[in-house]
Amino acid sequence: MDLEKTKAKFAHNGNEAAIIACVLKDPDSCFFEVEAKLRDQDFLTVHNRALWAIIKSLMREEIVNLDTTAILNQANTLKLEEKIGGYDYVNALFEKSIDPGNVDFYIKRVLDASTKFKILQTTIEIEELTDKNRVLTGDNLDAESIVGHAQDRFLQISIDSERGSDAVDVSEGLQELVEEAKSAPTDVRGLSTGFDILDKAINGLEPGTLTVLGARPKAGKSATLLNIAQNVAYNQQQPVLYIDTEMSTREQQFRLLSILSAVPEKEIKNGTYASNPQWDRAVDEALQIASSGMILHKYYPDFTAEGISALARKYQHQYGIGCLIFDYIKLPDADLQLIGSVKEYQALGYLCVALKNLAGQLEIPVMTAAQIGRDGANKGHVNANEFADSDRILRYSNTILGLAPKTKDELKKLEEEYGRDTMIAMGTHRIQILDTRAGGTDFSGIDMRFRKTILTMEEARVQLRDLRSDGAEEEQADHGFDTYS
Repeated sequence: MDLEKTKAKFAHNGNEAAIIACVLKDPDSCFFEVEAKLRDQDFLTVHNRALWAIIKSLMREEIVNLDTTAILNQANTLKLEEKIGGYDYVNALFEKSIDPGNVDFYIKRVLDASTKFKILQTTIEIEELTDKNRVLTGDNLDAESIVGHAQDRFLQISIDSERGSDAVDVSEGLQELVEEAKSAPTDVRGLSTGFDILDKAINGLEPGTLTVLGARPKAGKSATLLNIAQNVAYNQQQPVLYIDTEMSTREQQFRLLSILSAVPEKEIKNGTYASNPQWDRAVDEALQIASSGMILHKYYPDFTAEGISALARKYQHQYGIGCLIFDYIKLPDADLQLIGSVKEYQALGYLCVALKNLAGQLEIPVMTAAQIGRDGANKGHVNANEFADSDRILRYSNTILGLAPKTKDELKKLEEEYGRDTMIAMGTHRIQILDTRAGGTDFSGIDMRFRKTILTMEEARVQLRDLRSDGAEEEQADHGFDTYS
């Protein structure tokens, strides 16, 4: 594609010239207005684009007299003298009869033309990319990745096109927002995780936010995410998109039925549950619950950030998904060969940023998990600095949680201090609030009970904080608990 010839089809020299004339006539009022809303590339005509670059450089040098001589001298300095249209064109702009008060009108016209050009340019780019990858090989992009790339490009065009709008006074509509909140008071504004103590601490999963759960392998992070997904889908009737990098849909179906029925996963998988009438009824009830809401599961081991974005947009459009769960932040094997000099932690940080941006763009909560380093093993607690690329995760996440099993030494100490029944009632794990914009941190954590055979993660009925703060009575032990290891 001949870029300049294509630009010429969309360019409107009159509107571009009018903008420059307004700035030359009243630079104090017009320059910053134009600079805030237009980029150099929005001037599709070569000489106007060159003149705008010259004017910007002069304004930054705080030239007192912005006249034809100053323009021509700066053009010579920047080696743009052959691109500005000559002395007569520049002089005509200074003499042009125009009202600087109309500059915003011309800005919108130029931005409109530039947006149309970008649309065409992107369309051609996608066509060339699709044609280049028409033969499927191991090195080529799949169609889903190309769709994701196209959506990202068009989304960026949409965002760029909004530059023509002015900033909004934050007081506008503030009264309505307050009245809306007051009309429906609630202890938790976001979607509930199903964990009451956690919800009150982080205000639930709010739209536009990213929540990251960190844990060592096999600590229960995937089970925790699935428990949250089923609570959102079936108890709050919000469709959930669950993108899974580890488990197939079949595997997660058995795990979900186990959570909903409280029947051991192995018994359901093997079909032996049917010999137990109570389990048989529980599974039938679980099947009815599963059909009452929606968890859209996508097994996606070779994921890309663009592909995740494409899937989320697709299913939000089709089903109005209210939450995205991505299990979990890691680097796909294919990307290990592509990142070159980019460190793995940088690529993981990029994925975190992409998920945060997606949450904001779709106005839904996004929750994901991250694996912590070996230093975080067998300690009973998680530290934020044990996350890969912890700085970037801290910067872009709204809430960072840590999940860790309690150590054998800790359980022994709790048993000695409070008795075995109470120790069992306090559970096997803890969820820590390592950082949240909704409130303070909680390193000591929320006591959790993980029942491994039925994949159920729940807040323990007895919380250590309660025992230490107000002497709460010890609760009766639940001997249905599986194991501490």
